[in-house]
Amino acid sequence: MNLAVKPVLAGGQMATVPSKTGEEIRSLLLASRAAKLGSRPPVIAALAEISQSKARAIYRDVTGTDPIKGQMPSDISFYISNVNCHFESVWLAQAFKSLTHPDDDHFKQCECLFTVYEQYLKHFTSPEISFDRFFLLIRNMFYGNQISLHRCKECGCGKLTVQSWDPTRSVKCPVCHLTGQHPQFK
Repeated sequence: MNLAVKPVLAGGQMATVPSKTGEEIRSLLLASRAAKLGSRPPVIAALAEISQSKARAIYRDVTGTDPIKGQMPSDISFYISNVNCHFESVWLAQAFKSLTHPDDDHFKQCECLFTVYEQYLKHFTSPEISFDRFFLLIRNMFYGNQISLHRCKECGCGKLTVQSWDPTRSVKCPVCHLTGQHPQFK
């Protein structure tokens, strides 16, 4: 349903101005929410399904500043580069996985992204993962098959594996690493 707003023009004439559809409003709200979290225009555009120029304009409107320039982070080994990043990545991935369902529509999945990331910011006092990196983690994990979430054989907690990572190096479970439970740390 496309409602119309009828403002009064000079001289008392009524003009018809089409309003935004529900889907357009939801897209703008997604874009605004992503901008508030410091997301770059390419991520805003992908989430809100809008053009990058519109994403840049929304970013400027919401934050009052120009968007960050430069290349988007793309190194997927970042998520296991150190024990803190690995632990936080596992936390984010497991939280997102627990809140979503394969049948969820795009807007529901985006809502879950925001909910999980906002909870992450509340629980981790010095977060290492930006919203953009979180978006890329989920995209590479669930849609790109470049990152996988597995259970640790020692403690049962989650750990990530990255396809581009050197297969001769073992990726240690971040929980075992932090608690000293892994046989390699005893």
